[in-house]
Amino acid sequence: MSDLGKKQWVPLSDGEHKALGDIAVERGLGRGLLARVLLVHGLDHVDEPEIAELIEEEKTATKKRVSDGARVAIAARWGNTKKETP
Repeated sequence: MSDLGKKQWVPLSDGEHKALGDIAVERGLGRGLLARVLLVHGLDHVDEPEIAELIEEEKTATKKRVSDGARVAIAARWGNTKKETP
């Protein structure tokens, strides 16, 4: 039996979380086990072009989320620093 002592936290949108739960219920297993099956499958196919494309899409989306979050944090801390032109 393999050692499953490591944990990985992954953020999900509300829709992703719901879909994972719905599919898990349909298949008769828990959300975490379904996530593990999908992860292992993805790892087995990581070199396929479709997976590489999905990885690049997620990297781009994550970069945008971080940038957007930074803008919100800056605005909250220092307010709107842009000067309005008359």
